[in-house]
Amino acid sequence: MTENDPSSSGQATVYVDPKGAAAVAAWATKVPARAPLEELGAARLAVDAADALAVAQRVGDAQDVAEALAAYEQASLAYHTIAGQRPAAEADGGAGS
Repeated sequence: MTENDPSSSGQATVYVDPKGAAAVAAWATKVPARAPLEELGAARLAVDAADALAVAQRVGDAQDVAEALAAYEQASLAYHTIAGQRPAAEADGGAGS
C-alpha cells in the first residue's frame, strides 16, 4: 500500500495540508471572538489531521507520520486557541511530567 494509492487498501485516506493547518493556527491566535462555527471548523480540521496521522502510522512511513503529527499539533493548537482553552499538554504539564 502506498500513501498516494488509496485503492490499495480497504480504508479511505485523509490528507491534511500541514501548511493549511499552520495557517489556521496563525489565524486563530488573532481571532478575538469564539464563534461556534469557527470552533467547529477548527475541531473538524483537528479531527482530519488526527485521521491523517492514524493512516500514516498504519502505513508505517516515518516521514508521513512526522508531517501528520506536526499538522495535528498545529490544528489542535488552533482549536484550543479558538475555543479559549489551554491545550492538554500545557494544562497538565505535558506527558513527561
